[in-house]
Amino acid sequence: MRPLTLRRLFLQCSFLVVILFFVVVLALKFGAVPVSLYALGRDLLRFVFGQSSQISSDYGLIVVNIRLPRILLGIIVGASLSVAGTSFQALLRNPLADPYVLTRRYSGAHRRATSHAFAPGRRAAPSAGSFSRRGSHDRRSFFSRPPRGTD
Repeated sequence: MRPLTLRRLFLQCSFLVVILFFVVVLALKFGAVPVSLYALGRDLLRFVFGQSSQISSDYGLIVVNIRLPRILLGIIVGASLSVAGTSFQALLRNPLADPYVLTRRYSGAHRRATSHAFAPGRRAAPSAGSFSRRGSHDRRSFFSRPPRGTD
């Protein structure tokens, strides 16, 4: 893994901002009332430059007063939830991305099952569990345990 430099951080953030912009435009366009991209761009530019009196009343009500506030509120709520989660994770020193939460331990079994389902004649690539003593492929020890309270 390469170290995170200021240049890479800027490129990643700018890439995410571009994706967010396209998602916002698509969310403004699609809805119960169809809005063309040309009318959407024209009305948004008029709104940004303070010429909201020239926006038609239908598009102004739908795009500017209903859809845009909901989208911006969704962005703000999502950003604040991510900041709260990151700060709690740092405060409590709880690495939430351990192998058991992310199911990395059983990903080899999942990969084998999917490769057998989609390509039954081919062998799957060995998983990380194949090389361990009790890997994810060894289910006998799990199923052969007696139920609790019976010993």
